[in-house]
Amino acid sequence: MTDTPMTPDRPTPVELTAQQLEALIDAGNRALNDHYHEDQCHCDAWPTSCVSSDRYFMGAWDTDAFAIGVPAVLGVWESLRTNRDAAKVAELKAEVDRLRGELSDATAELAENARAMNALRRHRDTAETRATELEALKPARRDPRGDEMVRRMLRPDACNRAVTSPTSGARTVRPAVRAATADTTTTPAPTPTPPGTRRAVVPSRKRKPWMVVLAGPDVKAESGHTSELNAYSFVRASLGADSPAETAEILHWEDGRWILRERLSKGELP
Repeated sequence: MTDTPMTPDRPTPVELTAQQLEALIDAGNRALNDHYHEDQCHCDAWPTSCVSSDRYFMGAWDTDAFAIGVPAVLGVWESLRTNRDAAKVAELKAEVDRLRGELSDATAELAENARAMNALRRHRDTAETRATELEALKPARRDPRGDEMVRRMLRPDACNRAVTSPTSGARTVRPAVRAATADTTTTPAPTPTPPGTRRAVVPSRKRKPWMVVLAGPDVKAESGHTSELNAYSFVRASLGADSPAETAEILHWEDGRWILRERLSKGELP
């Protein structure tokens, strides 16, 4: 049995040659005789003879039905096969349409990805151009010697050294200098000198009356300068982006003591 329904119209019989029709008739009669003999006797002498009866022999059940019906039967078969092939072709066409749809979707997605990639490339190029422009706008170092001075001052072995007064030769430890800067409004009372003790002479003028005190998490350094301009130039060089110092105090020597003039942080450079 086949699942393909019969067509309502009469199929066209197949045109066969005499030899083809004869071969089909012989095949049909042979199958018919084998069937009836097996049903009646089923002996081993078949098809040469039959042990059951002389009436059973090859050709005893021949019929003209095959000669009449074979062309029509073949016509139906050809029609069924054509329908089956047409259904297969339709199935293949549907599969092709589905694959074409998937190809179209994949092509659209690929184009979208290409547009996104181009946008990212443009963004990258713009960022690189902007970075180059900003790099070109960075101010050049005014005095390379100032950078070298800052590096020497910010070395760990130079952060806690004592400062020698250029006039008296007395050594003053930096914490004492910073303590002196804590109060710039009043002058501490002089400490009485015991009898027989020689008092240290505090110079009223200094060769470098300007001092810069740098501070940071890992930095504490001082630097003397002969002028206010040199002091501020040193501050600009010391509070750069790559410097570990975070604050700078500018002090001026007046009336025998250090007076705090200004305290600056990164981003507050004049």
